[in-house]
Amino acid sequence: MNNNASIFTSSIQVRPTAPADLDFVLAAENAPENKPYIFQWPAEKHLAALTNPDAAHLVVETPGSASRLVGYAIINGLENPHRSQELMRFVITEKGQGFGKAALEEIKRLVFVEWRAHRLWLDVIDHNLRAQGLYTAVGFQREGVLREAYFLEGQPLTVVIMSILAQEYFEKA
Repeated sequence: MNNNASIFTSSIQVRPTAPADLDFVLAAENAPENKPYIFQWPAEKHLAALTNPDAAHLVVETPGSASRLVGYAIINGLENPHRSQELMRFVITEKGQGFGKAALEEIKRLVFVEWRAHRLWLDVIDHNLRAQGLYTAVGFQREGVLREAYFLEGQPLTVVIMSILAQEYFEKA
């Protein structure tokens, strides 16, 4: 599979993360508005993900000569024989400007058109209502709940599983 595709829209570009982008990725994870929702990874783990053939580590940036990074995503399961890919991480640093919605639309296109997946799924912390609203707005459906499935900073977290199927994507395309 080709996970090196770049996609352009009028407001964002999604492209593979370069090692030089990792300072931004780490800062985005550790930002106070994101840290309660994202498990922290060391730089080495992100660096390993850049060369993992089963994963796509992507950055979201504004297009043009004055581009700036505004987010990142990690998609796992590119080699999944069941064609089910996981949006493992999705962070937008400039919230409320439409970058998240635009990036998710482009990620769905990558997943369903270029990589020919059947299903894209994610889990989201149950009290992260803003993220759930965004995912619902771009076509994800709630599938279920994993009660106290993870611990973040010593606290148990319940997560909501959401997904979108290729058929649902193409019906709205």
